[in-house]
Amino acid sequence: MSGFVWQYPAALIALIGVVVPLIIHLLDRGSARQLDFAPFHLLEDLPRASLRRLRLRERLLWLLRSLLVAIAAILLASPALRPAPLAAQAWLLVQPGLEEAVDASVASLSQRWGIDPGAIDVRWLEPGFAPSSIPAQARERGDFWGVLLAADTRLSPGARLAVIANPRAADLGPVRPRLSRPVEWLTSGEYSGSTPPGENGPSLAVYVDAAPSRSALIPVLTAAVDAWRRGLGAAVDIVDEPAHADWILYAPAGALPEAVEDAVAGGALLLTDSPAFAKSAATSSSEFGRRRIGSGLWLRQPQDWTALVAGSGDFAFPLRLWRDLGAARLASLPPGIAIPREQAAPVSGAAPRAAPPHSLTPILGVLLLWLLALERWLSGRIAAGRRS
Repeated sequence: MSGFVWQYPAALIALIGVVVPLIIHLLDRGSARQLDFAPFHLLEDLPRASLRRLRLRERLLWLLRSLLVAIAAILLASPALRPAPLAAQAWLLVQPGLEEAVDASVASLSQRWGIDPGAIDVRWLEPGFAPSSIPAQARERGDFWGVLLAADTRLSPGARLAVIANPRAADLGPVRPRLSRPVEWLTSGEYSGSTPPGENGPSLAVYVDAAPSRSALIPVLTAAVDAWRRGLGAAVDIVDEPAHADWILYAPAGALPEAVEDAVAGGALLLTDSPAFAKSAATSSSEFGRRRIGSGLWLRQPQDWTALVAGSGDFAFPLRLWRDLGAARLASLPPGIAIPREQAAPVSGAAPRAAPPHSLTPILGVLLLWLLALERWLSGRIAAGRRS
């Protein structure tokens, strides 16, 4: 059941003004004076029905003005209706494009929660929470966490919530929210298109290159990518153009090539070593420096990669590259980079939230204008009746 709330209850003190029209009416009656009028027979000819009609209109005008004052006071107090929580037993929110996982997820949730599969309401993970029976609307990426917060407020405190989603960095807000209920996170595969992308995850396109003076590093960086594939089971593919890359490993000697800068500006992750990275433009950390380029990110490892060409036997080098690229996803991320499931899921433990109220101010505003126009019309009729 919906709840009625006052957003500014202190403004209701203005309801005292309702008695003002009554006071004016009584004072106006008390100020009347009796006058001797010789041609009294002329008043006897005035129809009594007209007099009664005039008195009735005056009383209606008084009531109408009192109502105007009351509505104005209520308008200042901003009444609103708070929608009641939905009486659903469980919601399964599905990101558009992942519908194929719904049937298996419903069966799994039904068994785990001990409820009938028909009690799990499947809806789209988008504002409005349209049922999955309705085709999803094409839309730009939005506030993923904001939609989950809205779902948390719409559901009753005891309802369960599950999500099928592979969110990307552009979908997330700056602060992970805390919901009043745990969220069951369901994805197809071990990772939600995230770091590291195992055999069940999507392939990452990696571009490897170096400045001409440091071209000896290209085989070393290529071997590191091969080590990811063999040692970590990562799904990575080396591409020939930086524009097609998700990750770029580049050994600079000066300024970055224009093609690399354009790829990073479009959302790629660039990892280099120290020689060409200006510390004054970076926000440094204990592991690497960071710099935004458009919607992408440039990371700098503090170690100079040149020593690797001499055969230093640094067997941890591929793992350091991998960890630095993975750690970059823990903070502010380029829009095109998918993130780990445990980073996308909101935490639980907050107090139950009430849905935001729907303000009645626009309706009252229209009613006030309509009554004001009616008061002006009735006042004019009374004035015309008195003159006649």
